[in-house]
Amino acid sequence: MLCTVKGRKWRNSNISMKELEESVQKLTEQVGYNDTSEEDEQIIISMELINRNILAFLRINKKAIRKWYEQCLSVKTRYWQIKMNFWRRFEIYTFFELFFGEKTRRVDKMWKNKMWDIWSTYINRMMWVEDVEDTNQFKKRINKCYSYIYIRDKYTMKKRHFRKVKQRKIMNAWNHFLNSYMTKWEKERKKQSVKKRVKAVSASSLTSLGQQCLQRRDDSGISSGSSIDSIIGGCIDSNV
Repeated sequence: MLCTVKGRKWRNSNISMKELEESVQKLTEQVGYNDTSEEDEQIIISMELINRNILAFLRINKKAIRKWYEQCLSVKTRYWQIKMNFWRRFEIYTFFELFFGEKTRRVDKMWKNKMWDIWSTYINRMMWVEDVEDTNQFKKRINKCYSYIYIRDKYTMKKRHFRKVKQRKIMNAWNHFLNSYMTKWEKERKKQSVKKRVKAVSASSLTSLGQQCLQRRDDSGISSGSSIDSIIGGCIDSNV
């Protein structure tokens, strides 16, 4: 059972796959929230012996196998549901904060779409990696025939850790991402303003030059039969 959120479709951001992958990789390095707090590698030898005895019993009693497996699967499923409920709420929260929040009110729509593509790719990838790890760990415990009580207690610890630690790390990751891209947007906005001013000055200069040409034409009494090239040439020569 793997975590998948039916996320919102990608926005029209015109972001290339190369830029998307580079941005997600950088974000993962900066704010990757996963940690290695599990204690599963510290199983003592006596526990291994107990597990072997349980396995020997289960091989004899098929009904016990089914009941044991269903119980173990139920605690894993419950943990998965808790995570999925959080992810759905968190997706709605981040979507509305990005597209309708006060902090991003003046941000260009295309830039918001670009931010959403990067963030949703990052977070869904983190979810996938985390759930694959959890599934592999669950299979290992089943294959080693850990008791239901042991597996239940482990998932109780995982739920507590997810609620108290990982959710806070995920929120910190979002805040870091939003702030860093708002800084990038401010720099981009300033660049766009400079480009607009340069274009405006250029357009104004051309308009002024055209008006001067027409004025000189009127003043010098140029006949209607004169060529346009000679008029423009005269204007250019006089301004050089």
